[in-house]
Amino acid sequence: MKKMNNKSPGVICAALALMLAPGVYAAGTLTGKIGVQLVIGAGCTVNNNSTSEGSNNWGTLDFGTHSSLNSIIDGTVTGSNGSSGITINCSEGLTPTLTLDAGQNGSGNVRNLSAGSGDTLIPYRLYSDSARTSIINPNAPITLADSTQDLPVYGRVVPEDQRTPSPAAGTYNDIVIATLAW
Repeated sequence: MKKMNNKSPGVICAALALMLAPGVYAAGTLTGKIGVQLVIGAGCTVNNNSTSEGSNNWGTLDFGTHSSLNSIIDGTVTGSNGSSGITINCSEGLTPTLTLDAGQNGSGNVRNLSAGSGDTLIPYRLYSDSARTSIINPNAPITLADSTQDLPVYGRVVPEDQRTPSPAAGTYNDIVIATLAW
């Protein structure tokens, strides 16, 4: 049988309680590494857009207010930030394309404004130049040459396209979906 030491059982219990108490540790230091990473993928953005109603809004083409369609009516897309055209910025080395669809009431190469009922359509065309000689055909890709580019979009309503030269008063609208691909 072993002989017990001279320490009283109370001292042994107190020492044991201190060793088992939570938060009581010996001082020390640990070091480690944290890896940090950011991947920039090749891609494109439209710089003058805004978001609302769950979609990207790249601008507005407003032909203004007119009493008839007997004259040429011109308009220009204004970016959501007030700039002219659509400002596209892409990673170096990409060859992006922009496609504008036929709109909600398109037919062939002509897009149409509608008052909602669909009875009266006001044909209009989109162009890539201010002289309005280079038509942007629906769903025809436009190849962008630079990594950053302002792409102006011009609109025109011409009397020759109209079936109803003096349509009923009202607001005529269309939505053209623009798709940027790379």
